[in-house]
Amino acid sequence: MDEHVGDQKKFVNRSDAIRTAIRKMLDLMDEVDKRHGRMVDESED
Repeated sequence: MDEHVGDQKKFVNRSDAIRTAIRKMLDLMDEVDKRHGRMVDESED
């Protein structure tokens, strides 16, 4: 992780890197759930 954190790198600090990784993982999990019919699209209500 340290290779991507710091001045002139992708993330400002470790917290930013972890936060971004968790958000991306949750988005991917939402897509998997949608494909398997385990999630209702809220815009259809």
